[in-house]
Amino acid sequence: MGNYSRDIEIYGGGKDKPKLINRRKKVEQLFRQGITNTTEIANRVQIARSTVNFDLRALRKTYPELRQKRARS
Repeated sequence: MGNYSRDIEIYGGGKDKPKLINRRKKVEQLFRQGITNTTEIANRVQIARSTVNFDLRALRKTYPELRQKRARS
């Protein structure tokens, strides 16, 4: 249960929304695999490009190492 509360803080921005948490986990996983094209990430997760950009912006606040990689649109 402790791991889940960590997920809420990091991926959910303090909100207990499983869809949001799972979506951001998928976006982060693809981005860490080296897929920096936002269109490619959007196609794989089946969300809009603007949502990918918003999620990456939220994740960069928590993970400074994601700031080093820049996403391409």
